[in-house]
Amino acid sequence: MAYSPQVWINDETDVDEEHMMHIEEGIKNSYNIPLLAVSASSPSECDEDDKYYNTITKKIYVATGTNTWSAEGTTPLKDILYILFSNNTAYAWNGEDLVSVGGGSINVNNSTITIKKNNVTVDSFTTNASSDKSINIQVPEKTSDLNNDKNFMVSDFMVAGNSTQQTVSGNNTPQKYNLNTNIASSGNKLTFNSSNCSIDIGTGVSYVEVSAQVYMMAKGSNGSKILTICKNDVQIVRCTMPTYYDNQTISIPSTIIPVQQNDKITLYIKNSAGNATFGDNTSSQQGINFLTVKVIK
Repeated sequence: MAYSPQVWINDETDVDEEHMMHIEEGIKNSYNIPLLAVSASSPSECDEDDKYYNTITKKIYVATGTNTWSAEGTTPLKDILYILFSNNTAYAWNGEDLVSVGGGSINVNNSTITIKKNNVTVDSFTTNASSDKSINIQVPEKTSDLNNDKNFMVSDFMVAGNSTQQTVSGNNTPQKYNLNTNIASSGNKLTFNSSNCSIDIGTGVSYVEVSAQVYMMAKGSNGSKILTICKNDVQIVRCTMPTYYDNQTISIPSTIIPVQQNDKITLYIKNSAGNATFGDNTSSQQGINFLTVKVIK
């Protein structure tokens, strides 16, 4: 009987060596048939029993010997997968043509991702990399890790200190309160202007926390004493104390305010009656008189 991928055993098949070979071949071919090529012309090289599909004639051709193809082709069989192993593509006969039904090459985009720190390339990797890749970006963990060549703030910065003794006349005109010229600043963030009455905001500061306290040695005449923190001579926050006693402190609690470069933070005192004396920097009053500007961001 004739054997094909569909017919490889029936009730007349003898179970002998010859027929068992047909059975084994039928089982193998019932799943798929390998193809050497799917092309418009026959491959120039082949071995006996190789097969290829001709896209012009729509036929399967079998190699009858080395580099020799049969003159007549056969129509592909239904329900059989033809496998082109050169690109791992499966084909099936749809009644008119051999069409791809799966497999083949997979196009994978292989873009490169570049990691930068401050626009400086640290490393890169591809999205189709064959192995994992770790890229470590070190960040400072303590101020000693920083190279402060940009004069940036390495910690919360505070300008504070004792003021020199200052007598404020008894009128309703606010007076700038002189700060001790020995108070130090750092970098270009917070500096003193020439009058030593204001603290200038430098580059890179968006918010500061301000507070102030001044010791009053002598009240002069009874009357209100007003301590005011101004930004660019505009009042931000103040403390008013009806003062009737000598040796008191007037203080402004911490307040966070937005700032920008070249803003000036100034401390003013307004004394409504008599000449009052503030800011004794004797040893007993050290640390009591201050204007504090602390960088928040």
